[in-house]
Amino acid sequence: MGLIAAFLSTITMHAAPQVPPAPEIAGDSIRVSLITFAPGADTYELFGHSELRVISRDLATPSNPCGDWFINYGVFDFTTPGFFWRFARGESDYLCMAVPPHLVAVDNEGRKMTEQVLDLSHDEARALRDYVVWNSQPENREYRYRYFSDNCATRPRDIIERAVGDSLRYGDSLMGQVTFRDVMSHYTANYPWEQFGIDMILGAPCDTIINVRQQMFVPMLLAQAMATATRDSNGKQTTLVNETNVLLDGPEEGTVLPPTPWYLSPMAAMLVVLVITLAMCWRDWRRRRLTRWFDTLFYVALAVMGGVVCFVAFFSSHEATWPNYNVLWLNPLWLALAILVRRDKWSRARRYVALALTALTLTTMAVWLARLQVPNAAFWPLAVATLARTITTYKL
Repeated sequence: MGLIAAFLSTITMHAAPQVPPAPEIAGDSIRVSLITFAPGADTYELFGHSELRVISRDLATPSNPCGDWFINYGVFDFTTPGFFWRFARGESDYLCMAVPPHLVAVDNEGRKMTEQVLDLSHDEARALRDYVVWNSQPENREYRYRYFSDNCATRPRDIIERAVGDSLRYGDSLMGQVTFRDVMSHYTANYPWEQFGIDMILGAPCDTIINVRQQMFVPMLLAQAMATATRDSNGKQTTLVNETNVLLDGPEEGTVLPPTPWYLSPMAAMLVVLVITLAMCWRDWRRRRLTRWFDTLFYVALAVMGGVVCFVAFFSSHEATWPNYNVLWLNPLWLALAILVRRDKWSRARRYVALALTALTLTTMAVWLARLQVPNAAFWPLAVATLARTITTYKL
C-alpha cells in the first residue's frame, strides 16, 4: 500500500478518462494484450509507455471482479533513501506493479491508448499470467532499470517472447538503418535542449547501428513490431496480434509540445555565444589585454558542463556513457584556466593549460569529423568559440 501511495503521489488526481470495461471471457480463459500509450508532453513521456494487460478470473478481487490488471514496469519509489543520487549514478531500481483499470488513465492528459490483443494458446497465456503474478510480488518486483535494454517496453517484449518461444519472428525494419541516437533524436525533435543534453552525456555506443529488436526500447516501436510479428502455429505462420483496439482516443503523435522556436534552440544560443566570444577576442587583441571577467564566466560554465560529462562518463553505470569523447573537450580542466587567468604572475601556467585545452578541443572535433561519435549540431559553434578563446588566452 505504501508503494501504491508513492505511485499515486507522482500523478495529479483529478477526473480521468475511464478505460472501457473488460470484455467478457469464459471462466478459464486468459486474455493478454500489449498496451501502448502515445507520447506525452513531459520529457519522460516523449517515447510513450508500454504495459501488459492480463484478464483472468483467477485474478479477481472484490474491487476488481473481472480480474483485469495492467502490469506496469515503469513505477519507481522516489521515497527510497538516496533516490536521486542513485538515479545520477545509474542505479535506479524500478518496480513491476499490477494496476487496476480505474487507475490506468489517471492524469493521461489526452494521450492515445491502444490495445493489441495477442494470439496466445491457453498454455502460453497461463504461463505469462503466472509469471507476471510472480513478478509483481513484493519480493520479486524490483529490477535495475536500463534505459536501452531493460525498461517498461523491453520487459513486456521479453515476457511475450518467453511465452511464445523461438517461433516468434519480427519484420525486417522499423526505422531502417538507425542508431540509438537517431531514434532518440526522432522522438525529441520538438525538444532540442533535451537532445542537446543527451548528446553531451551519451557517448560513442549510441552511434552503432541497432537491429529491429534493439529498437524496441521505445514503446511506440515495440507496438509497431508487434503489429507485424508472426509466430508458428501448427506449422503455419500467423500474426501475433489478432485484434487491435483503441481504449482511449487521442492524436497518433501524442500530446508532445509544438516545436521549439529556432531562436530559442541550442543552435541559436550557441551562435550567440560564438558571436559574443569572437567580439571579446577581437576587443582583447586590439587592447592586448584579456577581459578577465568574461574568461572567468566562460571557463567556469565550461567547467560545470565538463564536470557533469565526466561524472556520468566515469562514475555512473548508465548505458552508453563510455567511451564519451566529449570528455576531451568538456572537462574540469576549464576550472584551472578560469583561476589562472585571474593573475598575471600565472601567465606561463595559463598558457600551458590554454594550449592543452586547444589541442583537446581540436582532437574532439577530429573525432566528430571521423564520425567516431556524432555530435549535436550546436556543439560546433560552441567548440569554435572555445578554440577562439583559448588561442586568445595563449597569445595574450
